[in-house]
Amino acid sequence: RLEVTFDGGARSVAGRDASGAEAAPWLHSDGPPRCIAMAFLAMPAIRNAQLAEAMAANLAMRLLQDSRVLSAGLGRVARITGDNLQVIRYAAGVARFARPYLQAPLDAGLQALALLGLQVQWQAVRRRLNSAADAVATVALHWAAGCSERWPTPFFLWRDSPAVPPFGLELPDWPQAT
Repeated sequence: RLEVTFDGGARSVAGRDASGAEAAPWLHSDGPPRCIAMAFLAMPAIRNAQLAEAMAANLAMRLLQDSRVLSAGLGRVARITGDNLQVIRYAAGVARFARPYLQAPLDAGLQALALLGLQVQWQAVRRRLNSAADAVATVALHWAAGCSERWPTPFFLWRDSPAVPPFGLELPDWPQAT
């Protein structure tokens, strides 16, 4: 019943290197899935797509740890879906990274989920099937390019309790199931 999609990206925007990450939990019930939150991560001055993907998966795991998800009575099983095969395989425990610095954000999230007793099924999808996550990750990337700070900045937005976005973050429409 619960799925969290994630995506990350990196590129130069207006001459500034930036990376952005996004994750969004979806509730599956009668009818199409419904997005219940969005998490954004701006990583200014960093241009590393693989790190952005690993941080996006970390955001997905952080959303699963939130009390709003845990108290929803959805059980102890969730699916995390992304289009980065290397991140999915590492998180599922069937592969390793060639660059150990990519492990840290994933290991922290995996440990926290294990301590909560949550079972996660990791699923890779083609990039074209992850378009909703990609669109929101692009918003995070543009936010990162405009940030004056030099450290990663997260922002969480829940559908039931809207918050004021930080300066420079142009909130997209809520993603729709495709």
